[in-house]
Amino acid sequence: MSIHCTGSRRARALLEGRLKKQTESSPRPSRKKGECFPTILIDTGVLYAFADKNDEHNLDAKATMLRVLTGGFGSPIVIDYVMLEVITLLNQRKLSTTIRPLVEFLKENRFEMFFIPEQIFSEALELTIKSEQQKRFLSLTDSSQIVASKILKVRTIATFDSTLASFFQACIGKNYFDQLSEKERDSLSKARYDQ
Repeated sequence: MSIHCTGSRRARALLEGRLKKQTESSPRPSRKKGECFPTILIDTGVLYAFADKNDEHNLDAKATMLRVLTGGFGSPIVIDYVMLEVITLLNQRKLSTTIRPLVEFLKENRFEMFFIPEQIFSEALELTIKSEQQKRFLSLTDSSQIVASKILKVRTIATFDSTLASFFQACIGKNYFDQLSEKERDSLSKARYDQ
């Protein structure tokens, strides 16, 4: 699989404050000190609904992906735990034939995969435990996205989960299809990626 990956070396460098600029192969320009590029995290529910044409949120997921792909929110990032959840759900629900097309879609559209290093995992585990005590109930995947977003300076998430969304400055996903123009809605209603 050749999805653009952000491995643990880059994450460690970010965590230690050593990452000064992007690599030459990156499509993003170099950043000035303190500047952050607009990016968006893609949550499990959005990717799952995008792959499952019968999901109640399928059109919202397609609308979200349309905006993401047209650059409306910057570079899309998917953490490894999200991919694990999506693939597990697709397999459990007998939709394994949609996995390859979904992965190809992510590769072709240069979604960045971020692999959770140990430090983020530890902080996320603590956040998950605290959330249960506070009756907010975050999964480890949700907590990992929250912790990673702070380190990566990501302020926007695509999700249908209102609890997770409350940890971000901006959220898209729920009822997003209704916000599109009539022409965009018509084209998305008919569109599908190769499932």
